[in-house]
Amino acid sequence: MFEHLVLICLLAVTMQPTVTGDEEAVTAAALESYFNETHGGDGIAFPDQRRPILLHSKTIVPSRKQLKVQVFSPANSETSRRYATAEARKLVEHLEEQSARPVAVRSTSPRYSIATAHIGTCGPEFNHAKFAGAVAVSRPGMRGRQAALIYVEYAGGARAYYVIRISGQWQTEWYVELWGCG
Repeated sequence: MFEHLVLICLLAVTMQPTVTGDEEAVTAAALESYFNETHGGDGIAFPDQRRPILLHSKTIVPSRKQLKVQVFSPANSETSRRYATAEARKLVEHLEEQSARPVAVRSTSPRYSIATAHIGTCGPEFNHAKFAGAVAVSRPGMRGRQAALIYVEYAGGARAYYVIRISGQWQTEWYVELWGCG
């Protein structure tokens, strides 16, 4: 009887989806860009004294509605056009397929602290103060080992980051604001 239980446990552990090194690198590049754009990078006084941003411990599964551009502004128009291309749509499809199997998020950046941080939804019950420093990520949709798209949700909105490999390093090329609260 215990032999069957051990076998079932081993199968359950081995069947868990795993994150590839490229997925981790894409996630790290997008989170670095998010940090630099929203928290000023290292260009502010005493950057080492900031509290780490809470990073949800598992990847999330964005809905189709969340993956559609709902922020219309001059600053978002060029990247909205890029996001509407056939290549980006294929990456969104792959992102949806990959994200259907959530995995544990790993981060080696001291700027992020892994935690369970369900951000919640927009509306009158949304607590901006509670989730002001929290983000969650999907699994990236990837085109080979050259381009990827990843969904990053934060208190009050979400972005899709387009990340490319340049000289062996993953770097954010652009991002598009997808939706925002209030």
